[in-house]
Amino acid sequence: MTSMTFDPDDTDPDPGATSPRRRAIAQIREWIRAGRFASGHALPAERELAKTMGVARVTVRSALAELVREGLLEASFRRQHRVAGLASGGLMARTVAVLSKHHQKDHARRGYDLAIQLDTSRLLEQAGLHVLNLNPQTLLDGGLAHLLAQRPRAVLVTYDVSESAVGPELIAACAEARIPVTAYGYSPALRRCDVVTCDQEAGSHALTRWLLQRGRRRILRVWRVRAESHWLRQRDAGHERALREAGVAALPAVVITGLPDVIADAQAWNTMVRTVAGHLPEHLCGATPIDAIMVASDPHANQVAAALRLFGKVPNDDIDIVGYDHTWAEEPSRIWESTGPLATVDKRCDRICQELAALVLDRIDGRLPEMPQRRVVDGELIALCDDPQPQRATG
Repeated sequence: MTSMTFDPDDTDPDPGATSPRRRAIAQIREWIRAGRFASGHALPAERELAKTMGVARVTVRSALAELVREGLLEASFRRQHRVAGLASGGLMARTVAVLSKHHQKDHARRGYDLAIQLDTSRLLEQAGLHVLNLNPQTLLDGGLAHLLAQRPRAVLVTYDVSESAVGPELIAACAEARIPVTAYGYSPALRRCDVVTCDQEAGSHALTRWLLQRGRRRILRVWRVRAESHWLRQRDAGHERALREAGVAALPAVVITGLPDVIADAQAWNTMVRTVAGHLPEHLCGATPIDAIMVASDPHANQVAAALRLFGKVPNDDIDIVGYDHTWAEEPSRIWESTGPLATVDKRCDRICQELAALVLDRIDGRLPEMPQRRVVDGELIALCDDPQPQRATG
């Protein structure tokens, strides 16, 4: 039996925990993290642990069982528990598995999903965790059972996986195995996860109000997307709410799918522009033509601008264009059309990364209630023409 000598102030690392059981789990994790019990080290008996932490013995038993399920502890005969060794989960007990479709050699442009993934991974590594990047399709091809058996300390799901066809199955399997899952996204499949999102509705609301303040009333949404996305519904809701508040009728959105994300050359650019232009005639040539266009992301702004020129319109003079994501400064397609958005919303990816890392750490250290948590990051409206000062994108 191992004796325990502790500073009285050292017995409650998380006074805000929601139950004695969660506090006991957090305390034992902290002792292991701080090195009081090394790999393979036996923990004191349940009775001694209960006395030290000031909780019931049944509470300690439940906390130990949870830590065994997580792979942090091993149970042996006579209810003795040891800190898991490297061969049986010790290494994975400090590892976060990242499910992502992105290749690590891809260019991580500011404001995009890969940049969020890499920056969040750096924060987790700085906190002393290992990060293991996994291809979700490989897991479905036979690696999922192995992953669950190895029991990583937590799983981080990127936006591209959360919105994919394979995402729900992977997320559900991890949740069933009681492996903590944290995700960035908007899909209903994330209801069992801790989630970070950005407030797309408030951002769209702020952009619409900005256009209304400029006297624009016929605002067309041109959504060029891969498929209908959950975040797009939030954009629509924010836009339509701003128009209702102003007593202005909303125009039906134009949704363009099936176009590539990457424009390889001038020929591909021209094809893209002509495709976008094909959706505009009825909105430009009728009795009540549009006076503004809202696009899904900044890289789409100059595609719309080039399409407008085909109809003799001067973009951002005859028709205002607003974007989203605040990535225009790094847009490579500017070589073909230099007109970008007049205003955009910065999602504050730095805050998204901080919240993702904080959620992972809070969950594995037992600082959260059992109910999945949701944290929403506010964006910032950035006017790129009249007003250089960012404003909080509140609804």
